[in-house]
Amino acid sequence: MKSRRPHNQAWEDKLVALQAYGSRCVCCYESEPVFLTFDHIRGGGGAHRRAEPLARKNMGRWLKLHGYPPGIQIYCMNCHKAIDRGPEHLHGICPHRIR
Repeated sequence: MKSRRPHNQAWEDKLVALQAYGSRCVCCYESEPVFLTFDHIRGGGGAHRRAEPLARKNMGRWLKLHGYPPGIQIYCMNCHKAIDRGPEHLHGICPHRIR
């Protein structure tokens, strides 16, 4: 089966930014780009997106324009959700780390 992936500038920006930050989830090591997202290491991603419209629309482009600054890491959607807004009993720790 042929893989279908979006081919547009936002997607290309994301792929390049993912490469700049290691191309895989820092928790579970997932490397499928469709599943990966950017995380602010010290928090503040919501405030950043509110303050920077480009970061909200195309984080990959924002990172490129700012020289891929430190303070960003990659999580897959599952790990990011678990640490960011997961169940209270997890205390912000991904289930991968609890095992």
